[in-house]
Amino acid sequence: MRPLLLILLSILTSVALGQDDCLSQFKEIESKAKSLKSVYYKEATQKLDSLGKACSASLPMEKKDTLALIYHKKGVYHYLLKEYIASIKSYEQSLKIRLNDPQVDPVLIGHSHLNIAKAHKQMRNFAMAKEHLLTAYDTLVLHNNYKRTGESCHELALVLWELQDFYPALDYADQAASYYKLAGQTRSIKKNQAAILLLKGVLQAELVHIEAAKQSYSQARMLYQELGLDFQVSKCWNNIAELYYQQKHFDSAILAYKHGLALLEKIDYLKSPEASQMYNGLGVCAKNLKMMFQAKVDYQKAYSIAKEVYANENHPDIARIQENLGDFHLAERNSWEALTYYERAIQAMLPYYLPKSHNGLPDEVVFDLPKINDSTFVNGDYGMLLRLIHSKANILSELSFNKRHIFLGKDREELKEIALRHYLLADRLLFRMRKEQLHVNSHLYWVEKGKPLYESAITHCFKMNKLNEALYFAEKSKASILLQGLKTREIAKKSPEFQRVLEQENQLKTEVFSLENQLRDAFNKQIASDSLQKIQGRLVRKRIELHQFVFDLYENHYKYFKATFSYDDEYLREDILHGDAVVFLPGDKAKTAIQFFEGKKKSYAFFLQEGDSQKYKSWMLEVKWNRETLKKFIDLINDPSKASKKEDLGNYKKWAYELYSDLLGSMEGREVRNKLVFIPDGSLQRLPFEALLTARNAANSYKALPYLIQKFNCSYAYSLAVLEQSRAFPEDEQWGVLGVAPVKFPKQESFTFLPKSREEVKNIVGKWSGKSLIEQKASLERFARSISRYKVIHLATHAFARREEDGLPFIAFADTQLYLPQIYGLRTDAEMIVLSACQTLEGKDYQGEGIMSLTRAFRFIGVPSIVASLWQADENSSYQIMIDFYNGLGEGIEKDEALRNAKLSYIESSEQAFPFYWAHMLHRGSTEPIKINPERNYSLLFFLGIILLFAVGMIIFRRRS
Repeated sequence: MRPLLLILLSILTSVALGQDDCLSQFKEIESKAKSLKSVYYKEATQKLDSLGKACSASLPMEKKDTLALIYHKKGVYHYLLKEYIASIKSYEQSLKIRLNDPQVDPVLIGHSHLNIAKAHKQMRNFAMAKEHLLTAYDTLVLHNNYKRTGESCHELALVLWELQDFYPALDYADQAASYYKLAGQTRSIKKNQAAILLLKGVLQAELVHIEAAKQSYSQARMLYQELGLDFQVSKCWNNIAELYYQQKHFDSAILAYKHGLALLEKIDYLKSPEASQMYNGLGVCAKNLKMMFQAKVDYQKAYSIAKEVYANENHPDIARIQENLGDFHLAERNSWEALTYYERAIQAMLPYYLPKSHNGLPDEVVFDLPKINDSTFVNGDYGMLLRLIHSKANILSELSFNKRHIFLGKDREELKEIALRHYLLADRLLFRMRKEQLHVNSHLYWVEKGKPLYESAITHCFKMNKLNEALYFAEKSKASILLQGLKTREIAKKSPEFQRVLEQENQLKTEVFSLENQLRDAFNKQIASDSLQKIQGRLVRKRIELHQFVFDLYENHYKYFKATFSYDDEYLREDILHGDAVVFLPGDKAKTAIQFFEGKKKSYAFFLQEGDSQKYKSWMLEVKWNRETLKKFIDLINDPSKASKKEDLGNYKKWAYELYSDLLGSMEGREVRNKLVFIPDGSLQRLPFEALLTARNAANSYKALPYLIQKFNCSYAYSLAVLEQSRAFPEDEQWGVLGVAPVKFPKQESFTFLPKSREEVKNIVGKWSGKSLIEQKASLERFARSISRYKVIHLATHAFARREEDGLPFIAFADTQLYLPQIYGLRTDAEMIVLSACQTLEGKDYQGEGIMSLTRAFRFIGVPSIVASLWQADENSSYQIMIDFYNGLGEGIEKDEALRNAKLSYIESSEQAFPFYWAHMLHRGSTEPIKINPERNYSLLFFLGIILLFAVGMIIFRRRS
């Protein structure tokens, strides 16, 4: 009987329905759903499914909009029931109909993409969500639908936040706020405005924009209070508390958490995820205030609520509580208990990783290594998973070297290897995160996150006496973005199409930079707020355009980016981790590379050299130096007024020898090559090593001191991998030297007159052949147009470095300035650039990547050899050193040796041997000799050719006569 009824029902539902019938039945179902809400949603989806089939069979093509509406609403109900796959299918049916309808409103198509994206986001399928959201944005922004456009930007910001690509997420959040403002002031719009402000605050807090985050949270809280939404106000208090915690204002954080909990209690919502999060936060604050009993009570409350709220233990909130309990036990010095809690947190984040037992967690489970690859589902944010694996590795390392601990079935050497594998796993996770970021600042964010991990890993490897493994981690903490840029340009040279789109990207970046400059000038000039808002709007829109371009670029040229991102990882793993630590110097046995790693607790030096015997063996050691001594030493040699004071000479001798002993003293008594390549880190990036003293000395003048440069050639590099990429170019058709000397500068700029620079450029170009751009000819436009034709570029001008957030390093030309971001858009195949200007090695220091200087930017665009300055140079001494440097290059010697000889010549011949005058110019990159082809004078050749033809013609004419 039942099958017959089902057949009859099928026949009845397939009866043809007219347009009015379809619409009438649809409205009836929708009306009932609005009144009964979730109770009726399941039945509504079934009825809409039957109605859709009936209408599909009967409605003509021009009436399919009703059918699209039916499937759309069905998708909505599936979404509300958390049936996301079914929701996506229904939305896609609706979208398919709308795309085939030439009369459809494009806004409806954008709306369909927006809803599909929301469902994908709920399933954590962020790649698909992002793709649909970009399509929705492109469709909606063209048709001035401010509310839906704002929603698409809002959802994009949320997706990018989940992907932890924070900088573009913040740009989309700004854009969403702008569109919501244009959409009006209805209640639903105000709710959206408050939500986007809350999200902006989260992103700003993550990026440590503390004051901006405070303002966003405050505005969101006031809007929610106006709307009478106590639950959302409590979320604002929760976020404000987290901000206080971030600033280590623990008492203020506790008060904010209690404000939030009071509101939750008022609306009878204490058994909620939000309450669990707040108790967890209270526990963290109590632990930091050493109120350990209270912390334990708060953690237990948080855990009991979370366990009641969530169906199982596999939830990020539970993982976060377990992590904090691990930190709690670690603070109590209960390492084993901390280890088990970290393991439970990892299991909560990786629901498919259940090594032995999930609940009992036997002792052997904590030794297991989670399996994480590109397809692994992570239940929560990657930053927390990275912290957990790092924390677990640290405890395993500690226990493996602690003889008091006994482990069932594990000897200490095996446990050391297990800890090392956890550090390597954390490194792979960090690499995965970097690979998924498209914004350079997001890359920098994750590079900075990796520095503490690499410090712990190097310390573990040092204790195990594993040089190659320690060096691998040290390399991963240096110039990885620079290396990626070099590889990108190398790949682009082989692909005209890829080169073209990269140039388009650089053009967009230049436009963004120009608007940022306009905005900065507008703030400085305090122009009207409406004009300021217009510039801000244009800037955000241009940033959005850039983000979308980069998304498309990554998707359409994935194979290139895959090669770009994996290059540094493959090189380091194969050649250092699993190979030979000195592979970067194949066949070059005349160099010793000295790489430093500066951590917060421990710092290390690696001395790497290749040789035929045991005496040239590489080594590593922990190094300690007085940071205050280093700062005083650098301040001393940066100040020419200190040159004549005996007291300062005494300090110089004391500090210079102390730093040499601390940093390089281990070379004494060993066989060391006569060419040193320094790869500094942290505070050492601003130290000219050649100015250190190799012995104590009683001399009464700087001329008689035993400088390091007197014993060794010195050059510098960003990392071993970048050094390996610094190869000299083969012989080509490039001409000689392009010399640039503006000499005079615009009146509005406070740059001093540089008369020696004219003489410097004329002298160098005169000997080496090439082209001079002097005074008004030294414009930025002419420079940019000429640099692709010359093998050597010499800039004798002013340059300024900025370490502040709102300042950018720049080089001065006769008409304007070349700022650091603009350098990335230049194209050149020059083999060497000499920046005979002030502070061209200076800039903002990004932990884990290095100083963002003008020098680094030129290295990024492919120049393998650069000479640049650490501080404000003296014009006369710089002139003499540069002339002698080029004379040495003309003799065919290597660049580092030529610079060393020029400095030694200055020390010997000058009355002023204070290092301020000679130690500022450093060489980075390839040291190979340089051979410059003389520039061909085609006008002269043409003239000589005419004369030759005329002579030959005259000879022939005379013979015939």
